[in-house]
Amino acid sequence: MAAPHDWLDYASAVGAVAGIVTGVTGMVYGIAAFNKTKELKSLDLRIQLKTADATLRLAASELPDLLARADQSRKKSLAADGLGRSGVWQVWEQQHATDIEEVGRLSALLPSHSKDYGTLAQQQLETELISTHELQLRVDRLTDKYGKGLAEDAEAVKRRMNVARQQALAAKYSGSP
Repeated sequence: MAAPHDWLDYASAVGAVAGIVTGVTGMVYGIAAFNKTKELKSLDLRIQLKTADATLRLAASELPDLLARADQSRKKSLAADGLGRSGVWQVWEQQHATDIEEVGRLSALLPSHSKDYGTLAQQQLETELISTHELQLRVDRLTDKYGKGLAEDAEAVKRRMNVARQQALAAKYSGSP
């Protein structure tokens, strides 16, 4: 005759099998979720990298025109202040030439429009993204420098116009009785 507690052994075995099945199923779903998360992270990095590349290429493409406008503006401003061909002018020309060379170096480092990031692993994507951000910082530094220079020159024009206006008014009223 069977012991009265045999049903407890069967119930324990069924519970153990259910636990094993649940554990294995959870592990399978966990691995699938982990792989899906890796895929989504890589996709997110690719999107960030493509966006950063496009932003970088656009900003870098505007640099030559910005540098040319800033050069003309600064030379006009220096000439108006009586500093044409002075030491300040020559320092400006040297800095401007150095920055033009930097723009050339940056242009050579820019990623192409057709660069495919689809085959890169997550670590490679991260490395590319960091490199793109470093280039963007260099472009931003030049953009800020020459943008501020244009603003300073515009301010100098306003100051000269105010001085000329004040001198004209002073001359107009100094000749009256």
